[in-house]
Amino acid sequence: MVEAYRSGLTVRQVAAETGFHRSTVGKHLETRGIDTRQLLLQPEQIQEAGKLYEAGSRLEDLAQLYGVSDTMIRTHLLRAGVKMRSGGRQRR
Repeated sequence: MVEAYRSGLTVRQVAAETGFHRSTVGKHLETRGIDTRQLLLQPEQIQEAGKLYEAGSRLEDLAQLYGVSDTMIRTHLLRAGVKMRSGGRQRR
């Protein structure tokens, strides 16, 4: 688990690969001195992410770009006043 996490996988990805629950993976890494808390985005990153989202980028794509969860991206964008699009596929 440690090697997988240090190679760049997220806790969720390590959990999916190993079959363990993500909280178990997190606790395992924590007992080995590894901080798995996601880094907060800097204000300029939030501003950039907001512009990208408003231009049509998906939360999932932004999360991958900044190395955080889509939930964290969504939370930051909402706090910055960005209006979320409705879920589901866009109609043409």
